[in-house]
Amino acid sequence: MLLSRFTQHIAKEGLFLAQHRLLLALSGGLDSVVLMDLLFRANYHLGVAHLNFKLRGAESEADAAFVANLAQQYGLPSYLKEVDTRSEILAGESIQVAARRLRYDWLEQVRKEEAYDFILTAHHAHDNLETVLMRFVQGSGLSGMRGIPQVNERVIRPLLTVSRREIEAYARERALPFREDASNKEDYYLRNKIRHHLTPLLEAINPALSQTITENTRLYREAYELYTYAVDHLKAQLWIPAEEGWDINKAALAAAPAARSLLHEWLSPLGFTDEQCRQALEARQGSLLLARAHSLLVGAEYCHIRPLTSDKVLEIQSLEGEIWINEQEKIDCSSFPASTAPAFLKEPAWAYIDRDKLQFPLRLRRWQAGDYFCPLGMGGKKQKLQDFFINQKINRQDRMRQWVLENGDGELVWVLGQRADERYKITESTQHYIVLHYLCFAE
Repeated sequence: MLLSRFTQHIAKEGLFLAQHRLLLALSGGLDSVVLMDLLFRANYHLGVAHLNFKLRGAESEADAAFVANLAQQYGLPSYLKEVDTRSEILAGESIQVAARRLRYDWLEQVRKEEAYDFILTAHHAHDNLETVLMRFVQGSGLSGMRGIPQVNERVIRPLLTVSRREIEAYARERALPFREDASNKEDYYLRNKIRHHLTPLLEAINPALSQTITENTRLYREAYELYTYAVDHLKAQLWIPAEEGWDINKAALAAAPAARSLLHEWLSPLGFTDEQCRQALEARQGSLLLARAHSLLVGAEYCHIRPLTSDKVLEIQSLEGEIWINEQEKIDCSSFPASTAPAFLKEPAWAYIDRDKLQFPLRLRRWQAGDYFCPLGMGGKKQKLQDFFINQKINRQDRMRQWVLENGDGELVWVLGQRADERYKITESTQHYIVLHYLCFAE
């Protein structure tokens, strides 16, 4: 009987205790209704929460009404909310991803406000099967093949080892009412395509496919734990802390197993792509790879990883007196009216800026990949900062330490010690100007 196996599984896995307060995400569909009934019959302290995404018109409204009525029949506290999902979608998000984010954010909010211990969802063995197949089709490493986690911080999925057939049989036996989501029958989404076409084909070959995948994901999770242990262990051995980053011994890396996979695990959190990880292994000496905030310079014996940006970003409210960047670098600032003609020094450490074109606060930061400006003397032509460095034959080590002064609107005003921006130069219409002098006392 499912109820007996369900309670035994909870006890064996130590998922939660009888005294815990549980908040169930109740959609009104078959799976969540069955989980609610199981938890109710097992006498757990239970409340239900339903978020109306307003994506299916009258059907969405009917789902919410059904959940409210069902909770009342069971005598359970209920929490219902509606949200205009389409208006909450972030850049680059699909409707599905947005709905998932909104759902879990709201459930966590209710959990905290109403003092529940855990959030429960009704994901089952076939959901896990479909997730693994989706990740396999779309491309996934060992991490993705672990499937849906049974426990993820405060979220627990106690039906994850139960098949869809068992859930359907239990609902028939108990004559449980539930809502059908018509969108589940469409093939628009990849999950539905897998559910309607691929899964039946695979189950014809292996009728116990969902149980097989459940066991396989357990093995994948254990393999992933061993994998991450090896990745961290080898990183501790091969990463050498440097003054401003890390160095990796190329010969030791080449001798390690699965060097490309190691680099991917180490470098992807820093923003490097898998292709860049491959290039780091094969590139010739002197090659420079750039990520969002880090660079990788291939040296003779080491790969040198350095931050492109400093954690320290200075917000500048005015350009007056001395501005110390750190113990070794500063900017001297002087402001003059246009009637005082400046004595221009054609030195890269000096800049002459039209003060009235500035929007405060300014920001002083390290340069980043993708920065561009209009170098003084080029007639306002835009140029990527990286290309400017190449043209000026500025070596890679100096590039990594380069500071830029950014206007309030995001435009670069000055590449410190190199060149000011054409757009901020002094002209006949200038009313006030600022003289900036960059000084570096590093040995």
